[in-house]
Amino acid sequence: MIEKYAGEMDLDTLPDLDNYFKMKRIKEMYRKYMRLSALARKAA
Repeated sequence: MIEKYAGEMDLDTLPDLDNYFKMKRIKEMYRKYMRLSALARKAA
């Protein structure tokens, strides 16, 4: 069944999951950095 629909789904054009998770982690770290930065500015 998978073989039957694999050609139609064009699985080769799916995005690279490693890159997706790497970018997701970078975005999370950036948000945390900005949050801490804002807290530091308020405390000063």
